[in-house]
Amino acid sequence: VQTLETHNDGPQTFALTQALHSYFAVQDVAQVRVTGLAGLHYADKLQGTTGTVQQGDFHLDATCDRIYHHCVANAPQHYALHDSLLQRRIHIRSQGSHSVVVWNPGAELARSMVDVPDAAWRDFLCVEVANAGQDVVLLAPGGLHRLTQTLAVEPALA
Repeated sequence: VQTLETHNDGPQTFALTQALHSYFAVQDVAQVRVTGLAGLHYADKLQGTTGTVQQGDFHLDATCDRIYHHCVANAPQHYALHDSLLQRRIHIRSQGSHSVVVWNPGAELARSMVDVPDAAWRDFLCVEVANAGQDVVLLAPGGLHRLTQTLAVEPALA
């Protein structure tokens, strides 16, 4: 369990965006899928589009930088990253989250990044519980907001 707690000790309401930047190691990012996103609207930061609806499970086919928006803000959410090559499923449960970010730089962007070796983009997928993009939390004076994720790993069923 990981929780990011934000307190507003100031005299004015402020807008808060945040994310727990989880990089999940995978055997081959092109072979994984993420469940729990079907039916959610997303903003694609690379394509400059908003309002696209995820059809079925998420599969990476290229560089990806998407913000998925929940229908019910702050409701507990559950996603699962399925890695059949490593024969495991990673469950990601969130609370206090209005959105989830799915990110991978892909081959071209990875070549321009100092902290990601050229071929390493195939070895991970970011699934980040968040309050990002249009999903801003307004925190009143004296207010408190908790963003929590709970991770669990289980063997994938054969």
